[in-house]
Amino acid sequence: MLMREAAAMAAPGQQQRTLAVCAALVLLAFALRVAGMQRQDLWGDEAFSVRFSAQALPQIVRPGVETHPPLYHALLHYWMAVAGNRPLAVRYLSVLTGTLLVATCCKLGRSLFLRPVGVTTAAIASVSAFGIYYSQEARMYALAALLCALATLLLLRLQARPRQTGRLWTWLLAVTLALFTHYYCALVWLAHLFLLAARRSLRSRLWLGILPGAALAVWVLAQRAFLGERAGLRWQAWDWAGSRAIWLDAPRALLAGATLPPAQAWPAYGLLAVALWGVWQVRHTTQRWLALCVLLPLLGAWLLAPVMPFFNVRFLIVALPAFWVLLAAGVQAAPRGLRPLLLAAVLCINLLGLYHYHFTAAFAKGGYGRLLDTVRAQAQAGDGLLLAHSAQSALYEYYGPVALPLYKLAWDFPWTDARSTALLDTAANAHTRLWLLSFGDAQAYDPQRSFQQGLSQRAFLAWHGDFTDATLDLFVRGDTRPNRARSATFAGQLRLDAFGLSADQLPAGSSLQVATRWQALAAPAANYTLFTHLLGADGSLVAQVDGQPQGGLRPTGSWPVGAQITERVALQLPRTMQPGSYAVQVGWYRLDTLQRLAVDGSGGLQNSVELGSVVVTAP
Repeated sequence: MLMREAAAMAAPGQQQRTLAVCAALVLLAFALRVAGMQRQDLWGDEAFSVRFSAQALPQIVRPGVETHPPLYHALLHYWMAVAGNRPLAVRYLSVLTGTLLVATCCKLGRSLFLRPVGVTTAAIASVSAFGIYYSQEARMYALAALLCALATLLLLRLQARPRQTGRLWTWLLAVTLALFTHYYCALVWLAHLFLLAARRSLRSRLWLGILPGAALAVWVLAQRAFLGERAGLRWQAWDWAGSRAIWLDAPRALLAGATLPPAQAWPAYGLLAVALWGVWQVRHTTQRWLALCVLLPLLGAWLLAPVMPFFNVRFLIVALPAFWVLLAAGVQAAPRGLRPLLLAAVLCINLLGLYHYHFTAAFAKGGYGRLLDTVRAQAQAGDGLLLAHSAQSALYEYYGPVALPLYKLAWDFPWTDARSTALLDTAANAHTRLWLLSFGDAQAYDPQRSFQQGLSQRAFLAWHGDFTDATLDLFVRGDTRPNRARSATFAGQLRLDAFGLSADQLPAGSSLQVATRWQALAAPAANYTLFTHLLGADGSLVAQVDGQPQGGLRPTGSWPVGAQITERVALQLPRTMQPGSYAVQVGWYRLDTLQRLAVDGSGGLQNSVELGSVVVTAP
């Protein structure tokens, strides 16, 4: 029997107070899941979900077009028909499911343990940084966790009264919906089958419990060709790094969120011990079985890692409901005086994770909207826009379009293909300025950074920006060459041999092209950053381009002795700058320390070289 003795003996007033506290915690959960929801741009997978769900329903539910099962996208299809497709609207579906998840887990904790465990579960779930993160994402993860929690609760109700057919069919429905939301829900379903097999009163229902898995198997068979293209053997997924990601990093993320810097995440392991203590303290078989709803997803993720394209901790959100309840049980199993301290520790570490999620740029979900806003603000007549990866098409369609000619690389030929070169030539020759949008992990799909190399040979880099999931580069076409001799050596390693300026006089709002030729006198000790600055008469910085040579394609650490490299950049002059004479200076520094290299022969007093001056006139 489930532990309901305390609930049965509780006074009505106490029950009402408990319900009031749980309701307040659910409202807190809702508030935290709504707060700051529009601060983050949609990222690539969210934009894909929006575009995919905008199709007709038959296109959404047919196999062979999307990796994940179709339930979430079918729901999002109808949701957008009512609420629209703006970020707040498409994410609100996950906000609601994430809030219902907190309420369901509260009920789950109260059903399996004493009433205080249910309240503690609601408190932990309401502030969970991991739960909040995926409750603010237009993807299927919050829904998958909710359906797993609901199916687990319904299974416990079925165990209490195994002869009630209605409870059996509602559990089967919840499990089926979960399986058709995310494949990892099958690992929780397997834990459910273990309970059915272990309980004599439920064994006769075991064959019915297999039916949802059979339905999923039919879907997977229909998807086999599509999924097979993405699967592969990666035995390195079982090495120390891969195993640690699942067995150590993933439980820590479930507890404290995935947005904590490693140096601040170590207290989470102490709280994980509290969850294990909760498992150790319980005596009832069903309570201990709940740990299987966490262990099987972890074990399944580890066993499947070599054949999966990649592993991400978000897949294990299906274990989050059981994890919350076990952590709450561990808190309540501690000595009475220690319980508030443990609960406060859970609160503090999750609030810290939420702080980093909302305010630390390194943990931002996406920045594509800000990227296109930058293009719109700085674009000029005659500019062109080049998308270097078709995977960003959904994001561009969502946040675009930009009123510029658009060039897109197709999926069906690689960057080294002659058609890529032809596309690059067409775009570069048609426009004086070209914006290059690179999306995702360029090291994975274009390790040679072919488009950056090609544009660096055809034009001058004028600007570079990083936007979380994408980078933006502005190239200006020109033919300025380093035809003026100028000798200066930096730290005995890098020597300036010559330079060239596109003009000695030009109007504000235009571009000044600067070409410099460098030679390695010794093997550079680090990957130095080259700066090209335009300074006013008072030394104020007016325009600049800082970066590693050729957009990072030729870092100085890779230069052999005697190597000669030509760097081409374009300084964008603000239209608001005052007419007058301005100095062009170049130099080198280490990005990690911002320490500049000294010019040889200056006694360490000079760390830049002036190439000359230009006169800026009114625009």
